[in-house]
Amino acid sequence: MWDGEFHLLIARASSNPLLVSVYRQINQVRLHAQWDAMKEKILTPDVIADYNRQHRNIYEALHRRDAPLAQALISEHLEKARDDLLRANSP
Repeated sequence: MWDGEFHLLIARASSNPLLVSVYRQINQVRLHAQWDAMKEKILTPDVIADYNRQHRNIYEALHRRDAPLAQALISEHLEKARDDLLRANSP
């Protein structure tokens, strides 16, 4: 729940209605049972710790208004999430 809220708050802070809409839709997908099954495959304690570290670093960069660093950290975070999802879907 808090992961989705974190991402949605960043989208809202962007003042970009399209981005907000996309993240709302992503959060709706997260309510499906299939998403729960993916989380069971992906979310080990180490992965959760990595995501929490990434979120903290993103928050700190945004708080410092360091846009280039925030952009790089967000890209890194989304790439990791994509890679984790793809790995969970592979046989």
